[in-house]
Amino acid sequence: MSGGAKEPHELREDTVRAAITKAGTDPAGALTVEVFKALAALKPKPETAGLYLTLVADLVDANKKVLRRTVIEAAVAEYLPKGQTDRTDTTPDELRDGIEAWGETVDGAALVAELVALIERHCVLPKGAAVAIALWVLAAYAIDSFRIFPKLLLHSPQKRCGKTTLLELLAAVMPKPLTGSNVTPSVIFRAIELWQVSLLLDEVDTFIHGNDDMRGIVNSGHTRSTAYVWRVEGDTVREPVRFSTWAPMVLAMIGNPPSTIFDRAVVVPLERKTKDDKVVRLPRGLVEDCETMRRQCQQWANDHAVALAAADPIMPASSNDRAVDNWSALVAVADALGEPWLKRSRDAFRLLLSSAPTDEDDLSIELLRDLADILADRPNDKVFPSSLLVARLNAMDERPWPTIAQGRELTAHRLGRLLAPYRITSGSVRLAGVSSTSKGYKRETIEGAVARYLPPDPPAETGTPAQASGNAGASDCQTGTDEVVVPVADQLRARRGAGCAGVPLSQGDAANVDVSRELSKAVL
Repeated sequence: MSGGAKEPHELREDTVRAAITKAGTDPAGALTVEVFKALAALKPKPETAGLYLTLVADLVDANKKVLRRTVIEAAVAEYLPKGQTDRTDTTPDELRDGIEAWGETVDGAALVAELVALIERHCVLPKGAAVAIALWVLAAYAIDSFRIFPKLLLHSPQKRCGKTTLLELLAAVMPKPLTGSNVTPSVIFRAIELWQVSLLLDEVDTFIHGNDDMRGIVNSGHTRSTAYVWRVEGDTVREPVRFSTWAPMVLAMIGNPPSTIFDRAVVVPLERKTKDDKVVRLPRGLVEDCETMRRQCQQWANDHAVALAAADPIMPASSNDRAVDNWSALVAVADALGEPWLKRSRDAFRLLLSSAPTDEDDLSIELLRDLADILADRPNDKVFPSSLLVARLNAMDERPWPTIAQGRELTAHRLGRLLAPYRITSGSVRLAGVSSTSKGYKRETIEGAVARYLPPDPPAETGTPAQASGNAGASDCQTGTDEVVVPVADQLRARRGAGCAGVPLSQGDAANVDVSRELSKAVL
């Protein structure tokens, strides 16, 4: 299409958008035949089904006192093509019913290898990302087998880093994909409730920040038992209605998301390709080309649903408990696939977790880490003046404190605000040998917060992995040791150090170690 001419679906959207603007003051005049025809043309098509849901939700929101979704849906149905007047018949078959399973046993390891190859052929990604994405996609087909299912967060520092390409690829391999950008909260939970879709949301940075309603809905879909929102529905009798938010979600955005979303996601940082990066453009028939892959993913998930529900994978050591929870579904799938995916999944975990950006809300955690270092350097001090802590923090190179306030240094007041959530409050303190008092903090209150909120680094992984043995009592685990008392100062310093030896098993415990779990440990 030449010049600035619009596509048909864009013209129909303009028609409905004009009605949305008018509906606030003249709802009766807004709902014209042209509006219903425009909506009816958008509803049946897979590429515009998401837009249809957004427009209907926006139309209702424009005048909630007068406009009702059921009335609009009924009017739209009058203008649908013949044979599509029933709402469930207007949706695309695969979006409504899912993909037909393959019908034969599927080699899951080969299937994931094919997924990884597809992703790497078309996308520039950091190490471990293609493995993580492939495992997440396969896990999405078995989402009901898991207690927790993470979002897949794709974020980049700037545009033109491949988000759209990766989203298009994911839409071709995921179960019942529904893509969109700048969607409303009601579209999300209604689409999930109606079709049990996988949501692929682009341009998330344009609508997620400051949108508490949207953020709450996205967050609620993390844990299966709480993946619901409630809304009051009905034309005459208004009653609370529960909507599901349990669905695989891909969130693509520029920049970092709010901390609550970041904390519920497998995070994949995207980067712009260089002249040395070689990728292939996506083919025009990608969705059709990937039909076999989707059918095989569904078959594998059907065959392994019970085993995945009972899985309790041994996770890689990490001080980030939420990341461990988020990756548990991916590692469970990898364990079901067998080697080489046991090792490759755990390698991907380490690689992506180490490259993840620091959550801005974790600034106070970073402060606790640095305070632990200061306390470790002064093991005999019982109190710490605010001026001393501020001076030491601002002297730390490559830390946020010297430029924390728009290029200005950390102040005693800002220090107090960061520590307040941990119930660390300043008071009058007196240094040994000094008669006057000053504002400061007691060592014991800082140490208490460090112990409670700052987990130690995971143990260093050294030595030869444990090997399988026919004798469950034989293991590479140490069966006894002398008790060692570690000074408090060294404990604090160890939180930023290289780790420590693992906890030994007693002779009796070592004899009861399950051999199958030891095999999983061998790749940790």
